[in-house]
Amino acid sequence: VVEKFLKAAVAGDADTAYSLISEESKGEIQDKEELVEGVSEGVSEYSVGSASISGDTARVATSLTLTEMDFEMKFDMILIKEGGAWKIDLPQTETEMGKAIEESMPEFTESE
Repeated sequence: VVEKFLKAAVAGDADTAYSLISEESKGEIQDKEELVEGVSEGVSEYSVGSASISGDTARVATSLTLTEMDFEMKFDMILIKEGGAWKIDLPQTETEMGKAIEESMPEFTESE
């Protein structure tokens, strides 16, 4: 699911990316295009690692290389099980991304 989502987002395929997020996440999206805009423009590479599953929640190790800064950001994408299928939970994933950015801030200040 994470691989499909990132592939679609990097390619600018908003419909596919949107189909892979949770219902709660869809409620927070006003425009499907916004969902993929930042990724398609800002990510040069990505890789998806292993998943750890606990009940109806999964954490998937993800790495994004940001184009402008040539910076690799590692975080867990959070998935929840909905109707028997895994879907990406954007609010929880954004929290994980925020933690990753905070942890790497010293690198940004040192390199500037």
